[in-house]
Amino acid sequence: MKNQRNTKDLNAFFNPKSIAIVGASGDEKKPSGVILKNLPAFGYKGKLYPVNPKYETLSGYKCYPSVLNIPDKVDLSIIIIPAPYVPKVLSEHAEKGIKNVVISSSGFGETGEEGKKLEKEIKDIAKKSGIRILGPNCLGVIDNHTRFNTFFLPLEKVAKTKPGGLSLLSQSGSFVGFFWDIAPIEDVGVAKIVNYGNRVDVGEIELLRYLAEDEKTKVVAMYIESVPEGREFIESAQFCSIKKPVVAIKAGKFDKGIAAVKSHTGALAGRYEVYKAAFKKAGVIEAFNFLEMYDYSKGLAMQPFAKGNKLLIVTCAGGIGVVMADLAPREGIELPQFPEGLKERLKKSLPAYYSINNPLDLTGSTTDKEYEMVLEECLVNDPFFDAVVVVAHLAVPGLTKGVFDIIAEKAKKSGRPVVVCSTAGEETISVKSEVEEKGIPVYFTPERAIRVISALIKRGRSVNSLNTNRASSYVIKNEFIEKAKAVIDDAVPNRDRPLLEDEAKALLKTIGIAVPEHFVVQEKDDALHAANTIGWPIAMKIVSPDILHKSDVGGVKLNIKNKEELYSAFDAMMEDIAKKANGAMIKAVLIEAMVKKGTEIIIGGIRDAQFGPAVMFGIGGIFVELLKDVSFGIAPVNMDEAMEMIKQIKGYPLLTGFRGSPPVDIDAIAKTIITISELLSGVNDISEIDLNPVIAYPHGLVVVDAKVLLSTNKPPLH
Repeated sequence: MKNQRNTKDLNAFFNPKSIAIVGASGDEKKPSGVILKNLPAFGYKGKLYPVNPKYETLSGYKCYPSVLNIPDKVDLSIIIIPAPYVPKVLSEHAEKGIKNVVISSSGFGETGEEGKKLEKEIKDIAKKSGIRILGPNCLGVIDNHTRFNTFFLPLEKVAKTKPGGLSLLSQSGSFVGFFWDIAPIEDVGVAKIVNYGNRVDVGEIELLRYLAEDEKTKVVAMYIESVPEGREFIESAQFCSIKKPVVAIKAGKFDKGIAAVKSHTGALAGRYEVYKAAFKKAGVIEAFNFLEMYDYSKGLAMQPFAKGNKLLIVTCAGGIGVVMADLAPREGIELPQFPEGLKERLKKSLPAYYSINNPLDLTGSTTDKEYEMVLEECLVNDPFFDAVVVVAHLAVPGLTKGVFDIIAEKAKKSGRPVVVCSTAGEETISVKSEVEEKGIPVYFTPERAIRVISALIKRGRSVNSLNTNRASSYVIKNEFIEKAKAVIDDAVPNRDRPLLEDEAKALLKTIGIAVPEHFVVQEKDDALHAANTIGWPIAMKIVSPDILHKSDVGGVKLNIKNKEELYSAFDAMMEDIAKKANGAMIKAVLIEAMVKKGTEIIIGGIRDAQFGPAVMFGIGGIFVELLKDVSFGIAPVNMDEAMEMIKQIKGYPLLTGFRGSPPVDIDAIAKTIITISELLSGVNDISEIDLNPVIAYPHGLVVVDAKVLLSTNKPPLH
């Protein structure tokens, strides 16, 4: 991490022994008055020092004109005064030796250029003096265990949330207000909340590391709008994810974050797609709304992760089981049937009219005793299933509240994750609380229960990935990277244009990626000689630094079979380009062997502003152009990550032999993804790379077209 500091210096933000409130007020309608009232009302037992030159006392406390007048040591200061006065006051904090400050005041970078100047001023003061800052423009901190609260939300207007194991990090102040109020409705206990606002100093990167070591925090939830230092975020999120689950909501999913002139890869790489790849790299589980965040967090806090994706559904309500069975495959959950030995044991113990399938419907005639037997056999005695959802509806005559004791006991005994889907009429809330006190999360709908199982499965995968050696089993040699740099240096020494197609293909050949045989020519007769050398049929393409998308302007002619077609295509291409790409500089024409048919794919990469190099994979044709069926990974990727990128796209079955077509060489695709990821990681001059189409075969692949944009390129005209 850049400027890494010991996260122990964040302790005073959560458990200060003494606090100054700069700008304190006795007016409880003002934020500064609310903070002064909230602290003791919430349960804070430390020393309070109001600071405001207008008052001698406030709310029974001696009031000081400046922090410099406070006679004692101050662990933490909350500044809530107009923004223009903050730099001077912060300098007084530096003189006093106060090392932790929450700046609640707004009026900084969020307001424009003047605010940004103020923000830089306080940042410079903090850096010089060693002050740690939360904010500005923030609510600050709630620690529900130490009973510390810097929020200016009146306690009588917000919910009373019980202490627990869920901690939230949020850029948004309004989000944490909703989070705090909804927690008791969802019966979720909260450990800590941090709203860091404009993040002039302390942000999610350090706070993730802090919460990773916090004994009270069992799960970390995050609300993220942007991450300025993406690579450091991934490192910190990985560090935390290894120790405890991290769940995140990404806001602003569809804001494009790539430059205006794009390759196919750049056009497809919206900011959200790269964030998703970053979350996956870091082991972060993504939630898509408030409810999912609570559901996942509760399930992950209460239950162990799943070691596989084989789920058993045990139900007394057949229809609910069917709904769950429909939902499971969409979440990547397998519902296998019972292995023969287990099936026979269940048949011997259950009534003959029961159908031993998955979901296992115990019908409305079931009893606590049947649930006990089934869970003993399927959870405790047999290791086949990785997780279980139990539907227990207390309206069934033979079921009692005792069934939940049975579920909790068998779950604990097995060490595998179990969630309950249940309602109990008027008793629903009390029953839910009683069951969850036993460590079993309860959800009122089948959809919520299945998604939590999916989160537990994802957690298992991420734990396995994070604890596995992340080095790739396939790497390109450093000497190939150096040769690639030399190709770029020779072709574009001034970095004033993209690589031309022949130059891009020379780069690919240098790092071991196959391209068709080709020649670069100037005249029709030279084109004919090249075609005779390569062998018919051939492809003809324009070579121009001003034309990125050649086919859009008539710069590609395919399947040319003889001299007459070649001459005609040559003339037609020049005519088309004169009309559609007026002003473009024509350097040459590329004559290339037509490749044999195979499965069309796309492989590419970008240098993202937040996360650096990222690679992309997708099926070609309609899957890219219309369906946007692509996956991204943060470079460098290893073999497991490359394989996961390939398997997660919807068109994956086309690669495995769909409707009689031969399967393609997936290992070769994965190695090419890895190679491009290492090229991007090793050559900083490349901003985008686009291999499209790539033709994959049962053995190997070949890149038909390649675009390589450099970081200092002038935008192409077309």
